Amino acid sequence: MTRTAVLALAALLVVTACDTAPGTTGPAASPQAAARGFLDAVSDGRVDDALSFLRVQPTDRTLLTDDVLDKAALPITHITTSVRGGAQAQRAVDVSYVLDGQRVTDTYQTVRLGGRWFVDEVLPAVPAFVDRPDFAQVTVDGSAVQVPVGWQSGTQVLPGRYRFAVDHPLLDVDNAEFVVTSLHAPAVMAGVPHTRLTDAGRQQVAAAAAAALDSCLAATTLRTCGFGVGPDHWSWKPGSPYGTRDFTLVENTATWTLEPGGTDLQRTEPQWQYCQTSSTVFSRQGVTTVCVAVGLLATVRMSARTTRGTTEVFTNSVFGYRADITDPDHIRVVFR
Repeated sequence: MTRTAVLALAALLVVTACDTAPGTTGPAASPQAAARGFLDAVSDGRVDDALSFLRVQPTDRTLLTDDVLDKAALPITHITTSVRGGAQAQRAVDVSYVLDGQRVTDTYQTVRLGGRWFVDEVLPAVPAFVDRPDFAQVTVDGSAVQVPVGWQSGTQVLPGRYRFAVDHPLLDVDNAEFVVTSLHAPAVMAGVPHTRLTDAGRQQVAAAAAAALDSCLAATTLRTCGFGVGPDHWSWKPGSPYGTRDFTLVENTATWTLEPGGTDLQRTEPQWQYCQTSSTVFSRQGVTTVCVAVGLLATVRMSARTTRGTTEVFTNSVFGYRADITDPDHIRVVFR
């Protein structure tokens, strides 16, 4: 073999290696090499190498680190690529691979710039997580992230398995896992993510409600704690819609008690929801806060002296309470 032939053969072997070798971080000499190099790097947990095959670099790299991908990475095996269609400097590459035991197919657009081929795609983003409090920071695998709101995009991710969490000491998330299988398929959720109170959170909310109720029952005023009995109930004039009583209750003579058999607030199972923004109690400078709404049925009895020297007794039902848990160290409870 002549020297010229040997050099030509060596050059051919170098080009072929750049085109097909897994994990290659040098110039991708073909559309298939760009697609294959990207997938190999993701599978190996090499984030910078994976991003080097993308034409457009992500601006938010919160989850684009080796540590995050090491937690989220799923093995990508049995990779095949085939090129089709497109202009001379723009080609479509059909990719097929097995991710976490499932066959995945996708099509990457590629582009040639400066003699190198790049994957001309944008990375997928963290999926929407609607059932969550506005004030609590969402984290994915321990990193604070931006999640989609309306048309706003979220933090970008590479294919892998990730977990949601809410940065609040009293809250946790059910069905918090999602899997990104490819660049174009929507994230596969483990279920509908649902924010809930932790066991410790339920105990803390119930304790706050019990303390609030004790404070309410200790009051001597005629109206207390939103039990649904307003000032109009305290006096009746002849001909009024409330009857023909002609007495008035005397302020600061009330005695409040809870009827026997009332619900034990320590045993309730509160459920999380948003506070009503119209509530004057739970509105904080127009910011929606988070409440735990608890359904219960208890009867409150009030006795008070009248201007005639007698004692009158009234009862009212309590159907539940809302606890504002925005500040876990200062839970505010209102009964309804």
